[in-house]
Amino acid sequence: MKNAITFFSAFALAAGTFFGLQVSDSESSGNHVTFYQTHTERSLSDVHRDIKINREATVLGAGDSLFSVMSDIEESDDWETGFYEHHEEIESAIRSADAAVSGLDTGLANQLPDVFLEHVRSLAEAGFSMFSLRGSSSRDARSALVHLDSTGAAYSGIYDTKDGSHAFRKEMINGLTFAFLSFTHTDNEAEPASSGDSLLFSRMEDREMKEAIKTARDQSDIVVLNLHFPQEQQQDPGSYQTAVSTMAAEAGADIIFGHNPDALQPFEWLHTSDGRKVFTAYSLGTISGSGTAQNQSISGLAGVTVKDIEAGPASYIIVDDPVFYPVFFEKTAQGNNSDIITGDFVNGNNDLFSEAEEHVGRWMDDLRSGWD
Repeated sequence: MKNAITFFSAFALAAGTFFGLQVSDSESSGNHVTFYQTHTERSLSDVHRDIKINREATVLGAGDSLFSVMSDIEESDDWETGFYEHHEEIESAIRSADAAVSGLDTGLANQLPDVFLEHVRSLAEAGFSMFSLRGSSSRDARSALVHLDSTGAAYSGIYDTKDGSHAFRKEMINGLTFAFLSFTHTDNEAEPASSGDSLLFSRMEDREMKEAIKTARDQSDIVVLNLHFPQEQQQDPGSYQTAVSTMAAEAGADIIFGHNPDALQPFEWLHTSDGRKVFTAYSLGTISGSGTAQNQSISGLAGVTVKDIEAGPASYIIVDDPVFYPVFFEKTAQGNNSDIITGDFVNGNNDLFSEAEEHVGRWMDDLRSGWD
């Protein structure tokens, strides 16, 4: 369901060379040429003085919410409110988006069902509308799906074929059709589903990913992909991360949010062979504080705006306006969970925010700070 960009023949032939758009002989012999694009270079808009935005929607991605870390809040006397208070500082950023996606660890969901349910409710209350499920044991995953379904929360990454669920979730947002997909590296799946089990994990395998992304692309305007990688504690994406992300972008993904390395990694525009620019955040860290022994850690939220644009005779969809919200975590006095702190000054450590912004933006020249 991709919007068509239509040019009169003479203009199309010239623009085809200038913008790298390919025109077949059969197409160029007709009265007009139609290009199917998900993202066109922003310079194309500059050709026309009159640019109209028909529809737009903002999408925000967050790192993993590690329930195995957040479950420590249960040890406090006020654990029922602790989950909600944990996200108060970033709620304004989350709610500013039309769609907000969080990674979600399903570990311990079967052992602490009431706590997990409250955890999910607190994330939804903070403004998250979609969850990218991280592979775990089939028992915990099945329990997690029961609780997610009871709250009406949308999710991808793990699904039950008995319910007729699909490998991706399709949502209409401000008149634009979004497809959300999630894939987990097989090393992250602690316990594979038993033979005959209807529970399926979306695994990070080339053929499965390409087929799912292509199907989602054919049925939507924008494909949002969440990837749960195996590496941890790396400040830069490894060769596996970049290879998988590039493959996914070529297959049709438009927005990629990376998870699981437990570190904040740079953002990048990936350029595809069909002329698209794919926003890629290789890792956003966590939104539950570090699962390690660190007393302090830095993470963040990434956002983009999807725009349906008319420029002269052309109409197309672009991914634009990347934004980063740095988030600082500091262990509580008890040391069993982390407080989220935002703003320009963090107990005299305001340089952390500047360093984080420079770190994630060093491969992009158009990334702006969300807290400004």
